Amino acid sequence: MFELLENINTSVYIRGNWDDCFLDVQQKKVGVNFDDPSDVYIGLLGQYVAEHLKVDYQNKLKSLPIHTTKEVNGLSIDLSLNLNTHNSGPALLADAAGTAHIGTPDHESVLGDYILENFHLHKSGRIIVAAVASNIQRIQQVVDAAYKVGRKVVISGNDLEKVVRTALRLKKLILPIPE
Repeated sequence: MFELLENINTSVYIRGNWDDCFLDVQQKKVGVNFDDPSDVYIGLLGQYVAEHLKVDYQNKLKSLPIHTTKEVNGLSIDLSLNLNTHNSGPALLADAAGTAHIGTPDHESVLGDYILENFHLHKSGRIIVAAVASNIQRIQQVVDAAYKVGRKVVISGNDLEKVVRTALRLKKLILPIPE
């Protein structure tokens, strides 16, 4: 793959979380649990890459940054595959409000206030919220915030729709009813 990228004169390389996973397995920074199919799969991928990737390219991969900034025609562009400071872990979850702050995560009530504040700040146009389908509390916070500011909610995604239907049926998700 590196040969192909060099042939098209690639000028910027960024290390991603799969690269880090490969390097961690290769450097034995993580153990492999043979009872976990994901670990076995990652181990086999790592083995294949190690057998087929030249040592020079493995070393290049180790030296790549996870973030860089590129100037193009006076415009500064930040490039990263994940976050500028994190290449893995819970901070990458799409619904992790406030993940730009290092330290203890905020309490759920603070995150609910954060969601409502953003709904108030953005009264026109669409608001798109990405959430883990199983996080019913986050979905409830979005529904509540939308109701308080007079917005509509559209649920999109097969898994999310199933989870919401089930949560409604089990009365774990409550839709506000206008008076």
